[in-house]
Amino acid sequence: MKKLRSRLVIVTMVAMLGLIGFGNMGDTLAGNTRDADWSFALSVNNSNIQKLTKREKLDDSKIYVYWISSYGGDLSKISVSPYGAHYMDGGSYAAGTRSGGEITYVMNSPKKYSLTNYVYELEYEYATVGMKGILGSGTAVGKWSPDSSGTYTVLQ
Repeated sequence: MKKLRSRLVIVTMVAMLGLIGFGNMGDTLAGNTRDADWSFALSVNNSNIQKLTKREKLDDSKIYVYWISSYGGDLSKISVSPYGAHYMDGGSYAAGTRSGGEITYVMNSPKKYSLTNYVYELEYEYATVGMKGILGSGTAVGKWSPDSSGTYTVLQ
């Protein structure tokens, strides 16, 4: 009886260690989904593209962009384009198509978006998003992450 109890305790401990190990494994495989804030003064009269701070891209998921709100004007549409980069302090390159072409999507109102991109597939280490006001002007604020764990309004 003592042997049986000892074996049961050992089996239980091994199972618990296995579960703890697998739980940590999931965190290791997760993408870069931590939200970062962004804010830009955008205007249809300004042709400059504002780019978010580059962040490491860890998987082939869509880029998450949450346009929370606008203030100080009547901004109601923003164009967005995905870009990739090899270095934080280097240039960024179009990553909207599988061949590295530029593509522009439109966010029609403040809400959560999933931005189709090929940053990971084109073997860039970092992602960013270019933004430009296309209807109205004002300051837009939001959050974003280079990798997405959810599905929102898909821009493709």
